[in-house]
Amino acid sequence: MFFTMYFDKNYNLMKKILFFSLLLSSQFLCGQYSFKSAVFRMDINSRGQVIGMTDLKSNMNYVPSSDPGYLARIKSSGVEMVPRSVQVKSGIIALAFDGEMELHIKVEQKNDYLRFGVVRTVHPCIYGLFCHRLPEAAARDNVHA
Repeated sequence: MFFTMYFDKNYNLMKKILFFSLLLSSQFLCGQYSFKSAVFRMDINSRGQVIGMTDLKSNMNYVPSSDPGYLARIKSSGVEMVPRSVQVKSGIIALAFDGEMELHIKVEQKNDYLRFGVVRTVHPCIYGLFCHRLPEAAARDNVHA
């Protein structure tokens, strides 16, 4: 009887805990990382693709799902490369590339914006941070960016 009453009283709490545990673990399993300010959220997947740049007021994502860009790319021996994996720890995004090259990018989540800056490179390389045709995508989707 006591167990039944305890279980009934805490069933909703247990459901909430289970839901949030699954939500957090799915973020780590899927490798999607989110960085946000009060008005903006950027989502990056496990391959370094920027899959979301969302205005939190309108809930509009300005990255076309059919053509996401990369947070950073590097050029080595004249060949442009995209990340093969991403790890995030303590506000540092570590992008790993073929040839044991890495970029470490610090993310500062400010109230009105996000700030990204390269803090370390492993093996010298030429790099470029996120570049995408957002105005073209907005025009195509009939949205003003």
